[in-house]
Amino acid sequence: MTALSTLFGGGRPRSQVFLASGSYTVPSGVYTVFLTGCGGGGGGGCGIDTGGTPSSGGAGGQGGVSAFRYPYPVNPGDALTVTIGAGGAGGASSTNSGTTGSGTGVSGSSVVGAKNLILFGGRGGGGGAGGADSAGGNFAYANFDGIFARGGIGGDGVDGGDGSIGQTIGGYAGGVGGAEDTNRGGGGGGGASYFGAGTAGTPGVSAGDSTAATAAAANSGAGGGGSGSCTGTSGAGAAGGSGYLLVEWVA
Repeated sequence: MTALSTLFGGGRPRSQVFLASGSYTVPSGVYTVFLTGCGGGGGGGCGIDTGGTPSSGGAGGQGGVSAFRYPYPVNPGDALTVTIGAGGAGGASSTNSGTTGSGTGVSGSSVVGAKNLILFGGRGGGGGAGGADSAGGNFAYANFDGIFARGGIGGDGVDGGDGSIGQTIGGYAGGVGGAEDTNRGGGGGGGASYFGAGTAGTPGVSAGDSTAATAAAANSGAGGGGSGSCTGTSGAGAAGGSGYLLVEWVA
């Protein structure tokens, strides 16, 4: 991205990173701040551990919505509230879907008509099923204005097959799908965000328990992978990564 000092003809660029919710007071002489970040990633679904074969693992969660230098009008002295979205929880037991990540946002400008920033979390992946696929997390919103972008779609849990790979986006990879085992489907991979990679789905298991999927990294906004289907007890789907926010200004 172009340096803010170049865009605004001088001044010293400054920034503050938020990895957790907090507050920001606008400095003297600043009338616009630029916001970059993402919502929390969706959790991965849990594979099915009951019923016959074939069966599907849990699907991967979606990455959170991202923004890139969203211009937010402010007045000096404004106390802005910064909310960092939590990652969605993974499905805890057989057939449970992952939950949707929470949104990251900024509010508190005293400028009349200022539009607060809200970056939605990624949708959770579906829980595994007998005789059917489970759907990867996928909100039906589009990219727009060159400022906002949706997160990568979670990979499906495929009935009796390998889990699908989560969508790669912004240079970060989606999680790989888990392998099937004798018609017990693997979990789908988590979708990436523009700030981190999705995590892998775990394999299906034809004799025994499936393993839990690994949570997405904190502040990555990436989706968690789903767990494989099995004949024992299914491990949990992975939690999505929490959100992130960078505030920039020139003073």
